[in-house]
Amino acid sequence: MVAEAFVFEPVGAQALRADRARALRLAELSLSAQPLFYRLIPLSHDAILDSVARQIADPAFDMAEAFVLRGGEDTALVTDTDVTALASAQMAALMAFLRLVPASAAREFQGQMRAYSASIEPIADTGRYVSRVAVVAGRQGQGLGRRAMAEYLGRVGAMKVHLHAHRDNAAAIALYRSLGFVPRGDASYVFAAFTRPIL
Repeated sequence: MVAEAFVFEPVGAQALRADRARALRLAELSLSAQPLFYRLIPLSHDAILDSVARQIADPAFDMAEAFVLRGGEDTALVTDTDVTALASAQMAALMAFLRLVPASAAREFQGQMRAYSASIEPIADTGRYVSRVAVVAGRQGQGLGRRAMAEYLGRVGAMKVHLHAHRDNAAAIALYRSLGFVPRGDASYVFAAFTRPIL
């Protein structure tokens, strides 16, 4: 049996605009990386997917840079942004959704977003911020998330890297710790912050 060959490569907004089907597949991966967030958005799955597909690899959003681990298909997605631009990038994404939310649901949505945001440990630092890590359904547990993250970390080199993990996601936390990430501090947040220090 021949081992599956993988390539880790950046994917740009222009390429995704030219390949709508791929953009939607990567958007589906993005949704799988943050299901609690996307469930709060009072829009149809297709409307959310369409909006996310437009945000991938767009510098205005928190998925400013996108990388895929490809075998015969895109099997894993890692997205990032500069951590100093994180707040404005997340606000841009939120506003993109808010413009689509029916007026009758806007106030409740805004309240839910405030509560969700309060559950995320703040990061005031420099470096890169990993906003999504996702592996295609049916391929989890095969080391592809680890491989994608290792490739990503190899690309950014000695730079400081940050991310969040849900406090109950033991598998993700174990993966990130094994890659050199350490908790930033406050374990009371639902989404705890981790940092891989400058090497």
